[in-house]
Amino acid sequence: MSKPRVSVVVPNFNYGRFLGEALQSVIAQTFQDLELIVIDNFSSDDSEAVVRSFNDPRIRFFQFDNEGSIAKARNFGSAMAKGELIAFLDSDDVWSPKKLDLQVKMMDRGADLSYHSLKRFGSRSGTYRAWKLSGTRPLEHLLAGGNPIATSSALIRGEVLRILGGFPEAKELLASEDYALWLSVAARGFTITKCPGVLGSYRVHSSTTSRVDAPKAAELAAVGYLSSVNPKVRRLHNGFLSYARGVHLEALGSFREARENFLIGLRDGAFRFSWRSAIRLLRLLPRRH
Repeated sequence: MSKPRVSVVVPNFNYGRFLGEALQSVIAQTFQDLELIVIDNFSSDDSEAVVRSFNDPRIRFFQFDNEGSIAKARNFGSAMAKGELIAFLDSDDVWSPKKLDLQVKMMDRGADLSYHSLKRFGSRSGTYRAWKLSGTRPLEHLLAGGNPIATSSALIRGEVLRILGGFPEAKELLASEDYALWLSVAARGFTITKCPGVLGSYRVHSSTTSRVDAPKAAELAAVGYLSSVNPKVRRLHNGFLSYARGVHLEALGSFREARENFLIGLRDGAFRFSWRSAIRLLRLLPRRH
C-alpha cells in the first residue's frame, strides 16, 4: 500500500472478545487514508484469527513480547508505522466514525498532539470529559491537574514521537507512561490541542482494574519538571497526587491512609480534586480503619 497519512497502533493481549469491535471502529472511520497496526503479545485466545478475519490489506499484524509493558508495545508499533500521524487505540476501546477526520483537520491547523473526551461503557457508564490544557502553559496545567489525555484519544506527529523517544519504558512508570510522554511533549514546547466532542468510548470491565500504584508512577513522571514551575503549581500538583493516592488506598482497603490523603487533596488540590476529595471523605466516615 502507498504511504498512509495516519498509522493506528493497537496493542493487544488476550482481548480477542473485544478486539473485533475495536478494529471495526477503525475500519469504519470516515477518514480512510490509514493503516492499522496490531501489536499482539502472543495471545493465547483467538486474537490473531479475529485480525485475519478482516482480510483488509491496511491491517498489519505483529507478534511482539512486550514483557508486560504496554509502552514497549506502543513504541514497537510506532517504529513500524509508515504514517505521518500516529494514533493509539487500546484493543478494548472503540472510536466514533468521525474521530480521525476531525482530529486530522486539527493537526492540519498546527497541533502536534490532539486529544478528546471519551464515553465510558461496559460495567460503568458516563463520560470522561477531558479538560482543555492552556495553550501557553500546558506543562503547568498537566502538573497541576493531572492527565486529561486518554491514550485512546491521542493523535500525535510521528516526528514528535521520534524526537522524544516514544513512551518511556521504565517499569517504575507503569500506568503513567502516557502522562510522562505528554509532560515531555509540553516541556519541549510542542502544541497540544483538545478536539471538541466525545469521539470514542472507553470500556470499563474487571480486567481494567489494576492494583498498580499509578499515583506513585505519576509522581515519578513529574518529578523532573517541578523545579521549573512556581510554588502554586507545586502545591496543586501535591493536591492532585494526594487525591489519586487516596483513591488508590481506598481501593486497597487502607481507609485511614486514604482519609489522610483526601484531606490533603481537599486542602491543596484544584477544584476538580478538592470537591472529589470532600465527597470521598464523607463516604469514608463510617470506616474506622
